[in-house]
Amino acid sequence: ESTPKPSLSRTSELSTAWFEGLSDAAAGVIVHLSGSGQTTYVSRSITGVLGWDPKEARTRSLFGLIEESDHEAVRTVLVRAHAAEGREISFDFKILHLDGRFLFARGTAVRAAPPDGGSPGILLRFLDVTEVRQREAKLAEQARWLHKLTRNSGEVITVLNVAGRHAFVGGSAEELVGWDPEGWTAERWRESIHEQDRGRALATLDAVRREAGSSEPFQYRLRRKNGQLIHVETLAVNLVDDPDLEGCVLYTRDITRQVVQDALTGLPNRLLFDERVRSAFTRAPEQRRDFFGIVLLRVDRYEMVSAGLGPGPADQLLLRFGERIAELVAETDLLARYSTDVFAVLLHDLPHEQAMQDFIARVMASLDRPFNLWGQDVHTGVAVGAALSDQVRASMDVMFQDAERSLSRSFARRRTTTGVDESQVLEEMTSRLELEAELRRGLKEGQLDVHYQPVVSLRSGALAGFEALVRWNHPTRGLIGPNRFIPLAEETELIGLIGAHVLSVACRQLASWQASSDRAHDLWMSVNVSAREFQGDLVDRVVEVLQDNGLAPAHLKLEVT
Repeated sequence: ESTPKPSLSRTSELSTAWFEGLSDAAAGVIVHLSGSGQTTYVSRSITGVLGWDPKEARTRSLFGLIEESDHEAVRTVLVRAHAAEGREISFDFKILHLDGRFLFARGTAVRAAPPDGGSPGILLRFLDVTEVRQREAKLAEQARWLHKLTRNSGEVITVLNVAGRHAFVGGSAEELVGWDPEGWTAERWRESIHEQDRGRALATLDAVRREAGSSEPFQYRLRRKNGQLIHVETLAVNLVDDPDLEGCVLYTRDITRQVVQDALTGLPNRLLFDERVRSAFTRAPEQRRDFFGIVLLRVDRYEMVSAGLGPGPADQLLLRFGERIAELVAETDLLARYSTDVFAVLLHDLPHEQAMQDFIARVMASLDRPFNLWGQDVHTGVAVGAALSDQVRASMDVMFQDAERSLSRSFARRRTTTGVDESQVLEEMTSRLELEAELRRGLKEGQLDVHYQPVVSLRSGALAGFEALVRWNHPTRGLIGPNRFIPLAEETELIGLIGAHVLSVACRQLASWQASSDRAHDLWMSVNVSAREFQGDLVDRVVEVLQDNGLAPAHLKLEVT
């Protein structure tokens, strides 16, 4: 509370009538001390403030009424006032009430001439501020209690008074924003809101402040003292009608992790990924070292696993996929979950395009190992889209569009070359996954047999050659035809392994027959080849098999299925 300060700087002669007129017009008690320190005047208001009769108070020494612990401080004030040539000096002290209590007083001291025109003395005026001090002490104690209570809350709790200033700052201010409670002013808070979010955030707060009892949460970006940008949420509650608060309470918490982190995998989400790519683009050209690239990875069989085994195993597939790719990503790069079944990698400082291709090759190689989903081994492939920064891709949007188009083409190729009936796969997914795991074991354990169907010339009736047919001699299911397992193999890289196995065994058998009889010298062998095998090293493999078995190219026929 401010103390009214009537002008007391007159050094001309003052009359007793003037003293009384001044004391009647002013609040508080007025006391005049002579140059020797004697009390020459006490206003009638002292009775109402301290209970003393003015005449009795005038006969007592001023220091007889002031608490002893304040004597030295008051003497210093009187000396300063005497030397200040009419300038008022403010001070606080404790003074004795007639009932024996010491009250808190707040006053001013100024040099002034006495009524009789003698040497200048000191004119004092003071108010009883005991209730104010008690209320201040209570508020300070409440503030200390609130600070202790909210220190580890993880939130910044502020009370915004009706003037729009912080009346209280508590909670985890230093941990969240980097400022201590005294330094976290309302002005600094407003300045720290990201310029793109400031208008919206302040408009929401103003709407809450206009309506007593209202509340509204709002999210925005906030810059910490060290310059770091974080995402926060503030809940504004208008408690202006509460006599203990008389303001708007703001509860602010850090939601950066929720905003930029994927809940399932714990990886950064697309929002953070976009920000990092944008940051890479905004760096000045002289700050960029080499290239940077975007790689998008779409998990092939997420939807099938979800439909066949349920959402739990499907989520596990994404989680394990992310963990495996994370092992391949450097600390300076970034792996994020881009969408439901798509992961994204930001590769920094690539010396050339081949470096990005090398990374993709490592990803492919890492998927040779199955994922164990609730006790079931599941293999999956991946569709890949990529884009490298260059002079043509002058913006982040263009780079993302190129990467996403590349991913779409890759995914479409994988679908069109597998010949998979999606609805049928969804219906039979559980049994097919089990069959796939068994097929992998069967291939390793030599369970795939090659049978040969003779081909006879209709013109001569003579044997012309053979068609190699693969059959799966399952240890418990018996002989399984290709219509059961070839479509399944074509969904994965197994079709290449099976094709290589059949080609090698069939050519070796033909070479053996040709060597055993002159009549077999002109026989040929027909081998079925999947369209997917043309994506790999089929030509090199065929050349190698022919050379290893000493067969002429004319003796091998490839039938694309």
